Amino acid sequence: MFLSISVRFGLGEHLTALLANAPENIAKNQLHQWIFTTFAIVAISTGKLTIIAFILQIEGSTLHGLRKLILWVFAASNIIVNVIILPIIWTQCAPTAKIWDNSLPGNCAGRLRNQLYGYF
Repeated sequence: MFLSISVRFGLGEHLTALLANAPENIAKNQLHQWIFTTFAIVAISTGKLTIIAFILQIEGSTLHGLRKLILWVFAASNIIVNVIILPIIWTQCAPTAKIWDNSLPGNCAGRLRNQLYGYF
Protein backbone atom coordinates (compact mmCIF):
# COMPACT_ATOMS: atom_id res chain seq x y z
CA MET A 1 0.00 0.00 0.00
CA PHE A 2 2.72 2.52 0.97
CA LEU A 3 4.70 1.68 -2.13
CA SER A 4 1.62 2.36 -4.25
CA ILE A 5 1.16 5.70 -2.48
CA SER A 6 4.81 6.47 -3.16
CA VAL A 7 4.24 5.79 -6.87
CA ARG A 8 1.40 8.32 -6.76
CA PHE A 9 3.91 10.89 -5.49
CA GLY A 10 6.40 10.16 -8.27
CA LEU A 11 8.31 6.96 -7.46
CA GLY A 12 9.74 5.67 -10.71
CA GLU A 13 9.80 9.04 -12.42
CA HIS A 14 13.08 10.68 -13.32
CA LEU A 15 14.26 13.20 -10.75
CA THR A 16 14.43 16.02 -13.29
CA ALA A 17 10.75 15.45 -14.14
CA LEU A 18 9.82 15.49 -10.46
CA LEU A 19 11.80 18.68 -9.86
CA ALA A 20 10.18 20.37 -12.86
CA ASN A 21 6.58 19.26 -12.22
CA ALA A 22 6.09 18.68 -8.49
CA PRO A 23 9.13 19.16 -6.27
CA GLU A 24 6.91 19.09 -3.16
CA ASN A 25 6.08 15.45 -3.93
CA ILE A 26 9.69 14.30 -3.48
CA ALA A 27 9.50 14.43 0.33
CA LYS A 28 6.09 12.70 0.35
CA ASN A 29 7.49 10.05 -1.98
CA GLN A 30 10.46 9.45 0.32
CA LEU A 31 8.29 9.32 3.46
CA HIS A 32 6.12 6.57 2.04
CA GLN A 33 9.18 4.66 0.84
CA TRP A 34 10.60 4.67 4.39
CA ILE A 35 7.28 3.49 5.82
CA PHE A 36 7.17 0.75 3.17
CA THR A 37 10.76 -0.25 4.04
CA THR A 38 9.78 -0.66 7.70
CA PHE A 39 6.93 -3.02 6.83
CA ALA A 40 9.10 -4.86 4.29
CA ILE A 41 11.76 -5.58 6.92
CA VAL A 42 9.13 -6.99 9.28
CA ALA A 43 7.60 -9.03 6.44
CA ILE A 44 10.95 -10.51 5.42
CA SER A 45 11.69 -11.52 8.99
CA THR A 46 8.23 -13.02 9.47
CA GLY A 47 8.46 -14.86 6.15
CA LYS A 48 11.72 -16.53 7.13
CA LEU A 49 10.25 -17.55 10.47
CA THR A 50 7.27 -19.05 8.65
CA ILE A 51 9.51 -21.11 6.36
CA ILE A 52 11.43 -22.51 9.32
CA ALA A 53 8.18 -23.40 11.09
CA PHE A 54 6.96 -25.06 7.89
CA ILE A 55 10.16 -27.12 7.54
CA LEU A 56 9.86 -28.24 11.16
CA GLN A 57 6.23 -29.21 10.64
CA ILE A 58 6.99 -31.22 7.49
CA GLU A 59 9.83 -33.12 9.12
CA GLY A 60 7.71 -33.81 12.20
CA SER A 61 8.82 -35.00 15.61
CA THR A 62 11.51 -37.28 14.16
CA LEU A 63 13.71 -34.24 13.53
CA HIS A 64 17.07 -34.48 15.31
CA GLY A 65 17.32 -32.10 18.30
CA LEU A 66 20.50 -30.32 17.14
CA ARG A 67 19.10 -29.59 13.68
CA LYS A 68 15.89 -28.27 15.20
CA LEU A 69 17.89 -26.06 17.56
CA ILE A 70 20.01 -24.71 14.70
CA LEU A 71 16.90 -23.77 12.71
CA TRP A 72 15.40 -21.92 15.68
CA VAL A 73 18.72 -20.15 16.35
CA PHE A 74 18.73 -18.96 12.73
CA ALA A 75 15.14 -17.76 13.12
CA ALA A 76 15.86 -15.92 16.36
CA SER A 77 19.03 -14.29 15.04
CA ASN A 78 17.21 -13.12 11.91
CA ILE A 79 14.42 -11.58 13.97
CA ILE A 80 16.90 -9.89 16.32
CA VAL A 81 18.92 -8.39 13.46
CA ASN A 82 15.79 -7.14 11.71
CA VAL A 83 14.22 -5.69 14.86
CA ILE A 84 17.43 -3.80 15.71
CA ILE A 85 17.53 -2.09 12.29
CA LEU A 86 14.09 -0.48 12.72
CA PRO A 87 15.06 2.06 15.42
CA ILE A 88 18.39 2.60 13.64
CA ILE A 89 16.47 3.63 10.53
CA TRP A 90 14.06 5.94 12.33
CA THR A 91 16.70 7.62 14.54
CA GLN A 92 19.33 8.31 11.88
CA CYS A 93 18.29 11.95 11.59
CA ALA A 94 17.20 14.61 14.03
CA PRO A 95 14.48 15.67 13.49
CA THR A 96 13.11 12.39 12.13
CA ALA A 97 11.43 14.15 9.20
CA LYS A 98 14.88 15.01 7.85
CA ILE A 99 15.18 11.35 6.79
CA TRP A 100 12.81 12.03 3.91
CA ASP A 101 13.15 15.82 3.61
CA ASN A 102 16.75 17.07 3.37
CA SER A 103 15.59 20.68 3.18
CA LEU A 104 14.75 20.68 6.91
CA PRO A 105 17.32 21.97 9.39
CA GLY A 106 19.00 19.34 11.54
CA ASN A 107 21.58 16.62 11.13
CA CYS A 108 21.75 13.03 9.97
CA ALA A 109 24.70 11.77 11.95
CA GLY A 110 23.21 8.25 11.98
CA ARG A 111 23.20 7.70 8.22
CA LEU A 112 26.60 6.02 8.23
CA ARG A 113 25.49 3.79 11.14
CA ASN A 114 22.37 2.85 9.18
CA GLN A 115 24.42 2.11 6.07
CA LEU A 116 26.97 -0.03 7.91
CA TYR A 117 24.28 -1.99 9.77
CA GLY A 118 22.50 -2.53 6.46
CA TYR A 119 25.69 -4.04 5.05
CA PHE A 120 25.89 -6.31 8.08
